[in-house]
Amino acid sequence: MKKNILATAIASIALLSTAIATPGCSTSGQQEGNPERDLLVEVSPSQIISEWKKIPDDKAFDEALRAIDSVRIYDSERAPKDSRDYAKMFCEFYARHNPSADLYDVLNLPGLKPATTMQEAAEEINKAVEDKITNSVAPVLEKRLKDAGATYIDIKPAPGHSSTLRVLTGGLGKADLQRLISSKGSIDFLAGGAAEAKEALTEIDRRAANRLSSMSYSYSQIAGPRIDMHSGAHGLDFGHAIIGHFRQADKNEADSIINSKEAKTLLPAGIRLLWSYSPENYGENFYSLYALKEADASNIGQYITDAAAECDEIMGWYVSMKFNNEGAEIFERLTRDNIGRELAIVLDGKVLSAPRVNDKISGGNSQITGNFDETTCKMLATILKGGALTWKCEVIQSRPYSENTAGDDGELRDS
Repeated sequence: MKKNILATAIASIALLSTAIATPGCSTSGQQEGNPERDLLVEVSPSQIISEWKKIPDDKAFDEALRAIDSVRIYDSERAPKDSRDYAKMFCEFYARHNPSADLYDVLNLPGLKPATTMQEAAEEINKAVEDKITNSVAPVLEKRLKDAGATYIDIKPAPGHSSTLRVLTGGLGKADLQRLISSKGSIDFLAGGAAEAKEALTEIDRRAANRLSSMSYSYSQIAGPRIDMHSGAHGLDFGHAIIGHFRQADKNEADSIINSKEAKTLLPAGIRLLWSYSPENYGENFYSLYALKEADASNIGQYITDAAAECDEIMGWYVSMKFNNEGAEIFERLTRDNIGRELAIVLDGKVLSAPRVNDKISGGNSQITGNFDETTCKMLATILKGGALTWKCEVIQSRPYSENTAGDDGELRDS
């Protein structure tokens, strides 16, 4: 019997929970009652405004985005009670860098007119932000919370914060809320691209004084119990999608090399270097580095019509998925075109696994199986079923709910 590609997706990776799978199919109970957490959920202003950039190479635009990001980070650290109008601040910063520009020509917003003032532009930005936050972000968060078993949900704009939502909810733990809200939920499939990246990566490593290859371990070095990993030769491996394993302590340095401007110039178009979603522990934590190439299935998660955590006595907990007709056709074509090649499953830019495709997969139904427990399966199914968020969200405050502070915006601190 042919194994489904998603069923062979090395599902033992602790995708969204570090809990270890337990045998059987017992179901945990749900709490009931009043809201238990009070959160502020923010979409960064620069992330939003960048979508309305009219001129691709507008350097003044980029400078203004960096400026408001710096102010936002400063504000978050200070935890002010008074909010800033980041839209107006962006317009002011832009005007300093390009005083002769008409913001009508700068921002791709339908409500703007020629010779618009900074105040008018700021008002249109805030109006568009609030509309998209309310009609695009909030419904996805509400669906995720509901599917995850929240016993109380109240999501509304935070007063004075155009890009921030206040979320009151009960029945879910703090860690689960962080995962549900902070995951953008973008699922992609990327083919193995080590062969196409070999020449460029060899040159990138040479220019970096071989620092990249000297930090890279082979699987046999880190996983072989009888092998002294310090005695083996280091290097990059281009025979598989995983080109190397890196200590957690070395990951930042390796990341700076592969994401440098020089490296991006040398890599062929469509090649992406991505890290594993979580580290594997072999006495120390190691992250896998993948060389992948973009496939014709960008964000296939948008075609998922249903996902559910299920269980039977033999397989234990698993996630079932169903694509619509368009998604089923794309998935069949994707697997057919990559027979004999690894196909990486990527969540929010990090690789969950990269199983090898043995045959095309038809029908539009699939499963993710492995050593999952109930919590992990439900979390993954909830995110897949709820759909991807337009923008990435960040929990900037999380504290226990109290009726005494129910009307208070509070400080932007995590507790």
